[in-house]
Amino acid sequence: MSDRSNKRGFTLIELLVVITIIAILAAMIVPMVKKALEKGKTAAARSAVLGIETAWKTYQTEYGKWPTQGNQLIDQPAGEQGMRPQIRGGEGIEVTDEVVALLTGEPDDQYRGYRKEDHNPKAIQFLEINRDFLIKEDDNHRYGDFTDPWGNTYRFALDLDYDNRVRIGQWIGQNEEAIAKSVIAWSMGPDGKSANKADRVDDIISW
Repeated sequence: MSDRSNKRGFTLIELLVVITIIAILAAMIVPMVKKALEKGKTAAARSAVLGIETAWKTYQTEYGKWPTQGNQLIDQPAGEQGMRPQIRGGEGIEVTDEVVALLTGEPDDQYRGYRKEDHNPKAIQFLEINRDFLIKEDDNHRYGDFTDPWGNTYRFALDLDYDNRVRIGQWIGQNEEAIAKSVIAWSMGPDGKSANKADRVDDIISW
């Protein structure tokens, strides 16, 4: 009998068995990979919100005040209306390009409203940011906004009364909530919402 007679290919049944095994393994592995990736995103967001909180605490220690004017964060540039975020209540202050510039000690000429000589004259880098998470600009963000792994801008709130309590809404349309810290920061998490307590279940917070 020739050698050829001892060789044969896979039968259809054998191929189906192999394909079935591969499908079962994929069904087991894919959810595990997704879960691991989500854990990685959560860890990155938690590190970022703690970094934002620490940066603002260090800023306040260095300069003895927050860069606020009335109910605005950072001075309102002459002739511009509605550019600065409101700093009391609501859903907190977004970590926009101006905030990034201020906390990283960037030059001021490429940012609206932020002037290094007024807001961070020593050009201290209070916050290190992975530039991959700075928005290049789209319909919902401006160039340089600091976003979480799910594409939402990080938020923070400050102790504006200097009584070691941050007062925020829970978040919109709810009673005011006082948190015993000088500054807090958070990510709205995978769902991108923080409008009420139900939405806040997946938020990544610094407190």
